[in-house]
Amino acid sequence: MHSFVGRARQTVLRHSAVTGTAIVARRAQVLLCVHNVAKSTFFHTHSPQRTSATSEESLDIPRGVTPTFHTEYNSLNDALNWSKTTPASLRLLSYNIKSPADAQLFQTALKRWRNARQPQNRTDNALFLDILFKIGAYDTILEMLCDRPGYRVLPNFQHISELMAGFRNVAVKGEGSEEEVIAVLDKVYKTFALFLYYSIPPTAEIYSAVIASGVYCGLPEGWRRSEVTAKEQISLGLPFEKEAVYALAHGYILSGDFDGALTILKHLGGADTIGLFFQFNSLTSKGDVKGAIQVLEQLAAADQTSVANMVGSAHWKSLNEVVEALLPQLNEGEKKAVLALAENANVKLSSA
Repeated sequence: MHSFVGRARQTVLRHSAVTGTAIVARRAQVLLCVHNVAKSTFFHTHSPQRTSATSEESLDIPRGVTPTFHTEYNSLNDALNWSKTTPASLRLLSYNIKSPADAQLFQTALKRWRNARQPQNRTDNALFLDILFKIGAYDTILEMLCDRPGYRVLPNFQHISELMAGFRNVAVKGEGSEEEVIAVLDKVYKTFALFLYYSIPPTAEIYSAVIASGVYCGLPEGWRRSEVTAKEQISLGLPFEKEAVYALAHGYILSGDFDGALTILKHLGGADTIGLFFQFNSLTSKGDVKGAIQVLEQLAAADQTSVANMVGSAHWKSLNEVVEALLPQLNEGEKKAVLALAENANVKLSSA
């Protein structure tokens, strides 16, 4: 798995040529990486195949599998054994998926269905993915999409984008051991590679999700990957979305590169309340008192905005924390003025 991530990351992020044979070569490398991993036994959920309705193994329900799904799964196995399936058999089984464990068992059923050369169309695929997304079976979806020949579940842009958002939301929490966080981050990059695998051009929105995942996961390796990803995006001529700009500004501030933060904020291209907050934070951290006060004045007069639903906002400093860092650098008159401005500015950065 890790070797794939290394190759995919090198392919997707470091080789950023955008014309002619360079794109073809990069895509071919990604396809090979994903296909090789897809063939690995790591990606297949194995369970004993049921050979008889009276088999003792069939009476034991695996942990997390719902009884109804287990019953229907065994019925489908029997139907496949005796060639008594109908075109709707697998679809009917999918309606009973209620847990991630059901999803893993369904993955096994789909592989067997494919091996038996049973019918499967785009409508079925869309149904399967919708059901799996509803129960949050992201790992199962990723494994299936990484093995295109094995499962033939052909996603569209929205499907892969939703999968990306699912892994991003886990990554930005930064919870668990370093190994666990890196594992989630790897899934983000593997999902990114799926766009190329299925010949779907990644958009600025997708790059934003990848960048945010690396910044907010809280690890130096995550920040390193996000910087590389940002350079890749620039080389492709894709504009940054606000989510990516905020994440990168946050990362630069944490790394002590305050000028880097101020530079990336220029990509916002105009007045932006949250952008002003990051400018204020950068200038304060840099020790530019005059500049910080000027930006705080702009922030106090800016449009009100909510940060509650912004990706990664839980990791940002509050305005009060930045003001507290600025106050020791001020004289008494400046302190009173800054505290008054901060009161108005706090209203602009609503957390509601």
